[in-house]
Amino acid sequence: MLVFSSDLPELLRLVHRIVVMRSRRVAGEVAGAAMNEAAVMALAAGNR
Repeated sequence: MLVFSSDLPELLRLVHRIVVMRSRRVAGEVAGAAMNEAAVMALAAGNR
C-alpha cells in the first residue's frame, strides 16, 4: 500500500517506512528504529 500525506504524526503511526521527496527527487528513506520526526524533517530540509 502506498500512502501520501503531509501529516507526519499520522505517517509515523501508519507506516513501516517513509520515503521523503524534495524537489521532485527522492531525498532519502527512513525505516525501523530510525523513523522519527527529526529524521524525516532533516531529509525534507536537505540536512541529511
